[in-house]
Amino acid sequence: MRVCTPAEMREIERLTGIPEEVLMESAGAIAAREILLRYWPELKRGRVAIFCGPGHNGADGLVVARHLSAAGISRLTIIKCGEKPKSLFLAQLKLLGDIERVQWSPKFSLKGYSLVIDALYGIGLARSLFEPAIPLINAAKLPVVSLDVPSGLDCEMGIAEGDAVRATITLAFSLPKLGFFTAQGAELCGALRVLPIGFPNIAIATVARTYRLLTERMARKFLPLRGLSTNKTCFGHLAVCAGRPGYWGAGVLATQAAFRAGCGYVTWASETTPLAELKAHPEVMTTSLEDVLKSGKKFSAFVVGPGLGLESPTFDLIVKLMKQKLPVVLDADALTVIAKNKIISLPANWVLTPHTGELSRLIDISSEEIERNRFRAVQSASKKFGCTVLLKGYRTLVASQNKCVIIHSGNPALAKAGTGDVLAGLIGSFLAQGMPSWKASMLGAYIHGRLADEWVRD
Repeated sequence: MRVCTPAEMREIERLTGIPEEVLMESAGAIAAREILLRYWPELKRGRVAIFCGPGHNGADGLVVARHLSAAGISRLTIIKCGEKPKSLFLAQLKLLGDIERVQWSPKFSLKGYSLVIDALYGIGLARSLFEPAIPLINAAKLPVVSLDVPSGLDCEMGIAEGDAVRATITLAFSLPKLGFFTAQGAELCGALRVLPIGFPNIAIATVARTYRLLTERMARKFLPLRGLSTNKTCFGHLAVCAGRPGYWGAGVLATQAAFRAGCGYVTWASETTPLAELKAHPEVMTTSLEDVLKSGKKFSAFVVGPGLGLESPTFDLIVKLMKQKLPVVLDADALTVIAKNKIISLPANWVLTPHTGELSRLIDISSEEIERNRFRAVQSASKKFGCTVLLKGYRTLVASQNKCVIIHSGNPALAKAGTGDVLAGLIGSFLAQGMPSWKASMLGAYIHGRLADEWVRD
């Protein structure tokens, strides 16, 4: 699914040339239908409050009110907020008929209401917002439907400088906005439903080219096929260079993840052999880092770094692998080593998997600045190193070749030691099976997050 910035959304509108009144009618009608389907009990049980700002988002709210009224929902109240209403807002106001409307005042109460529709401010917000109605909406503990964007949210940066509506569901028009998936955006949006409002696909594809949302439907298409007559030699040989005394678990987690993702062979390389850990995993072959450095043994792909240490063997291994053309996942200690040694150019088929702190060292930007704009940071790192970069976190981002994909899976259950080692093993497994680094990173990250989602659900 494509994702856009506010500027791209405005460019799509300009490119299509569809009159604003037509788009507004389409958006309001389809949003009203969605509300009727999802919130029929609430619509019939109590009153519905529609908070409308003075601009186009508020006008969308007026269209929604009109269509709800036409569908037989009679107990509607429009609360007009803000000053200097726009011409489109005034035009829609004239079409409302006898629907109740009031001007916002601090005395307004939501007692007796069962549903709130937020149509205060849309994608045009680019400043700190003071809107006295927002605290009332959030304090009411009622279901809240936000039209296009939760009011108060900067839908490019995902930041709310002032108060912002905490939506139960956000009905995004045409495309989801970038800020829905970063910083405060993910929490403020609640559930997300994307509603097509009539933009031609060619206009969307022409403008919204940089950002995508990886959903289950897309991830399933990446899964490698396995023929009935295939065997282990068809699915690659991954070398996991990981672990040392006190950190053997990193190697266990990475090798097991690689096997479970379908890799044919997995060899664990370390400075010494973890005999006790291998008793429970006899399927794992072993070798030493020295043998990997010296021998010409052929592997399909490498995972380097989890629990490996910051000493010279890690650096020497990275330098050796840079001279080859095999795909490599660099994680954990390996990321610190390349940052420390100022390595700034890597083979295009390599993958870096930093969290925010590691990315901060890699691109010399503070963690706070990265979190203010994760998209810009991960794209900057991908350009700097010339390879795929996966930025862990909520939501995980994968950047490569001027594109950035948002992984639509995962939850805070992954916020614990060892989950990154599992992710590195998953990606390494798909690389060993012949998948391009870009797709291997996306699929590995999606499955990683999806497993956490299933675990929490169960």
